Amino acid sequence: MNIKQGYKQTEIGIIPEDWEVEALGNLAIIGSGGTPSRQNASYWDGKIPWITTSQIDFNTIIEAEQFITIEGLNHSAAKLLPSNTLLLALYGQGKTRGKVACLGIDAATNQACASISITGNLSTEYLLNFLTSKYDVIRNSSNGGSQDNLNSQIIKQIPILIPPLSEQTAIATALSDIDALIGEVDKLIAKKQGIKQATMQQLLTGKKRLAGFGSTSKYKQTEIGVIPEDWDEIYLSDAVDFLDGKRRPIKSSDRVKMNGVYPYYGASGVIDYVNDYIFDDDLILLGEDGENILSRNLPLAFQVKGKIWVNNHAHV
Repeated sequence: MNIKQGYKQTEIGIIPEDWEVEALGNLAIIGSGGTPSRQNASYWDGKIPWITTSQIDFNTIIEAEQFITIEGLNHSAAKLLPSNTLLLALYGQGKTRGKVACLGIDAATNQACASISITGNLSTEYLLNFLTSKYDVIRNSSNGGSQDNLNSQIIKQIPILIPPLSEQTAIATALSDIDALIGEVDKLIAKKQGIKQATMQQLLTGKKRLAGFGSTSKYKQTEIGVIPEDWDEIYLSDAVDFLDGKRRPIKSSDRVKMNGVYPYYGASGVIDYVNDYIFDDDLILLGEDGENILSRNLPLAFQVKGKIWVNNHAHV
């Protein structure tokens, strides 16, 4: 293999010649926390911030959701960690395992959080970004068993790429600038979504009419509210056909054998592709259940066209 000038071969691949590779355990002290007994009221509702994995989400933690007392700290495995300590979720609900965060305050943690206190020549911001980029790799390093978890030995063995400190700082700054830009774009998107939502409320209730419509300004009272006099209301069942009886779920193990080109839809959109279809039409799918019903991170209803398969988590 020809290696480009200025680069070198290492156990984890080709890297710049002035970069190094080192196990995280040789660059930081890896610890964990603990949970004071819930049976002792004097251990809780104190002034010491206490962090759990629910707050770890590739972020800087600047406030706590729970607090313990000095007695709770002294009578448990919890340890008070200084600001700038990194946290890594050893286990947790959903996809929490493997996520990282940085403490922006002095705080204690529970036993599901690994603490990473840097001792080597590493920038905190650089290491946070590096571990974030390795989320899937770290998550898949779990020890298996009845419940997939990470542990301190796995964390210590994570190989870290180490550029010169000045380059670490430059990389962290560049990524921070991108985060700031994304934040501004997100604000703009949220503003536009707010405008759309307000416009929908006006247009879909008839409170505002588009040019060329609504020659009369008269309105009438209906069971769902006041609407333009030239509008009607009907039940959904009188306007559409419900095709839920045709939908069929396919187990993930079976979908592997049916790998194909036809979208396989669930409550929030496409979740796989299969080699057959049960619908070939212009349809609206409405999520029946799932986390998105509460979070609304994705549309609850969406239009689909053509050959598709739908499982039992979306109304058709």
